[in-house]
Amino acid sequence: MDTEKLAQIMEDHEIRHRDLALIAGRTERAVSMWVNGHRPVPRAVAFVLLALDHGKISPDWLAYHLRKMKAES
Repeated sequence: MDTEKLAQIMEDHEIRHRDLALIAGRTERAVSMWVNGHRPVPRAVAFVLLALDHGKISPDWLAYHLRKMKAES
């Protein structure tokens, strides 16, 4: 996934760096490295984002599980 696609999906779905870091189990710095093109986006992260972007995962489903992950951490 290129940086433009990553940034577009994050913007379209209002995904913040800290949210993507939590979803990916990485740091906000790692997400920043992906967004800025310094590191490739991990394949699993790209799959989740593409599934969201193509309507295979609903924003509500993702938001629910994100809140659940935050509560558990």
